[in-house]
Amino acid sequence: MKSTLKMGVKVFGKIILANVMSIITVVSLSFLVTAMFTENIGYQAFGTTSTSSESELLYEYYYENGEDTQLPEYEEQGYTVNQVSIRSDVSKTGNAVFLVLCALFCMSLVAILTYTLVWKEGNKDLNLARFDRIKYDKFKGVKIGLIAAAPSLVLLLVLSIGKSTFSSSFPVIFYQYLNAAFFAPMDLICGSAVAFGDLAIWQILLLLLVLFLVPAFSGLAYYIGYKDILLSDKLIYKKQK
Repeated sequence: MKSTLKMGVKVFGKIILANVMSIITVVSLSFLVTAMFTENIGYQAFGTTSTSSESELLYEYYYENGEDTQLPEYEEQGYTVNQVSIRSDVSKTGNAVFLVLCALFCMSLVAILTYTLVWKEGNKDLNLARFDRIKYDKFKGVKIGLIAAAPSLVLLLVLSIGKSTFSSSFPVIFYQYLNAAFFAPMDLICGSAVAFGDLAIWQILLLLLVLFLVPAFSGLAYYIGYKDILLSDKLIYKKQK
């Protein structure tokens, strides 16, 4: 049990690292997709005068409305007008591309950072079991994953209990960033929900299932390690064949 707990804490540390790297990935992809799948549709006009350096919003202009007739009027009144672009919303195609890329990059980070660690634990236990030093626990990998996912599971439980009271206004996007490695599936589940109080029970249950991907993957990695299976060798062998 001690080794299971120790390994679970180590995997949790890797998940924290994966989440930090995933936040950077999500933000970067968001900027990239926004630039690729949106366009300038107008601008906000901010003005200052010679008597006041404080900028104020004068009006909003959209290209579809034709010629901007307000700009010369404000300039005649002595305003110095600065324009800030207004961009269109990200299209459905752009949003789909964003979520697919997030899923590929972020979930791969979790796999890369945790797989070798858990695989080695399974392979080490194989050698110990051969000399009757330990008894094989086929659920050890799952237990390691549950320990690693425990903080996220507890947080989800607390938020669910207080869904109609203290956590009703808890931002959904903040919870997604706390679990940034699974940002894409969580974003699909949460949909248009802004606060935790907006989530239905079925959405919370699906969020729970997403978190159980950690013990499921950990259990698989441990099993592969205990069976002394090297995926890299199998992939190389098949490629050569």
